[in-house]
Amino acid sequence: MTVEGLLREKHKPAKPDPESRFLLLANIGLLVLWLIWALDVYGSLPARIPLHFDAGGTPDRWGDKSILNWLGLYLAGLGLAIINLGCAFAIPVMIRKWPSAVNLPDKEKFLSLPQDAQKDFYPPLISMAFWIALSCTAVLWLMNYHIYQAAVSVEGGFSVVFAVVCVVLMIAAIIISIVFFLRRYNALMKKHTG
Repeated sequence: MTVEGLLREKHKPAKPDPESRFLLLANIGLLVLWLIWALDVYGSLPARIPLHFDAGGTPDRWGDKSILNWLGLYLAGLGLAIINLGCAFAIPVMIRKWPSAVNLPDKEKFLSLPQDAQKDFYPPLISMAFWIALSCTAVLWLMNYHIYQAAVSVEGGFSVVFAVVCVVLMIAAIIISIVFFLRRYNALMKKHTG
């Protein structure tokens, strides 16, 4: 192989594994479905919609029905997803260019591995970031749906219990994704270091 071929090979981006590819498509699909739903129900919203709820679940701030007011939570979810997905794509670059910025268990042991061996760790890292993005998007959509229910109902209340359950589910999904990542990470570390 020529020097030019070796250089090209060295800087070739890591090929996504099937799990990461599926999770990326699931994230994009969920965001698209959420947007379609939000635009579809927009016509059924009242002239004023709740923008904030007090601790009891009663709306304490209202806003005129506008596309920006209605899509605010969606835009926040989209931004969060972009950050999470961007981090997933940045992980391999960070490991190669700024290894001191990477926070992993047994960091010294990981960084002492050859770059080819380090590439085996990319799919679990990327999958973890994708799972976190997917769980955040799903929970925010559930909350948006609940806000919609509060907006169109006569009572206009928002269940604080539901909001707390959503946040707990999101935190649980993040913790579970980290635990699964650590299991895969430790197995790979054992494989490469013995």
